[in-house]
Amino acid sequence: MQIPVIVGILTTLLSNSVCTAEQLAEKYEISKRTVYRYLDVLSESGVPLMVRHGRNGGWSIIENYRLSSIYFTKEEYKRALLAVKSFSLQDAVTRSVSDKLSGINRDNNSTGSSEKLIVDGSSLEGLQGKIALLQHALENNFTVSAEYHSKEGVTKRVVEPYSMILKEGAWYVYCYCRLRNDFRYFKIARFAQLHEESERFIPRCFSVDVSLLSGVSRRAEYADVILSVSNSALTEVEEWLGTEHVAKLGEDYVAKARLPIDDYLVGKLLSFGSKVKVESPENLKTRLLDACEAVREVYGG
Repeated sequence: MQIPVIVGILTTLLSNSVCTAEQLAEKYEISKRTVYRYLDVLSESGVPLMVRHGRNGGWSIIENYRLSSIYFTKEEYKRALLAVKSFSLQDAVTRSVSDKLSGINRDNNSTGSSEKLIVDGSSLEGLQGKIALLQHALENNFTVSAEYHSKEGVTKRVVEPYSMILKEGAWYVYCYCRLRNDFRYFKIARFAQLHEESERFIPRCFSVDVSLLSGVSRRAEYADVILSVSNSALTEVEEWLGTEHVAKLGEDYVAKARLPIDDYLVGKLLSFGSKVKVESPENLKTRLLDACEAVREVYGG
């Protein structure tokens, strides 16, 4: 008897109104006969199961039953569930945690769909594979080999992974790099040809300073940027900087924010064309003009 599977069936039934034996068998990769046996175990242990026959039938748990939520206040429960559902890495483990949290407390006063937050992780599919490999390697002290793509070019690395960090929507891994003989932050999306090696490493003493990641992701000086924004670009600028950084000024709008003066910012501003104008600082204006001149030269203007 697999206790984790029984617990999984319980949380699935708590998270859904009705489930068929076929659905449970497929989800937990067991036979229908085993599903019925585990349902009997749950029933004998005091879980009030109900079976509905016919079309749209299946197994369910009576509506007023819930697992103990003594370890969560109402607000703590909501915050925990929100945090898990909004987590960018929606892999099997995260979804399992979400299912179990959803089953802890059932709100009988709610109506309609219970999905108040939906996370589409399809765009992270390739990244999730890299994260899973690195997670397994750091948990088991395996070295990892990879190609790392950066502005300086492509380098082959062998690293000892120690910690993974999610910062400002980007995933990083903190490793000891055998090429540089030092600890380094690596942006996981920049890894290619990632392989877990059979060699195990002896863990070194380390400490993680997440504040240093700002320098890794955006090596640039920050400055107060003022932009004139036309009405046609308002929505895009608000999505980019946030509505709190944009104010109406006459027929148009003005945006003010402290930003890193780097190539990313120049490219972002160029994408707006003539709909956004830089008012300050002067060095940002100069970089934009230089970029425009370089583009003109490429096309033989």
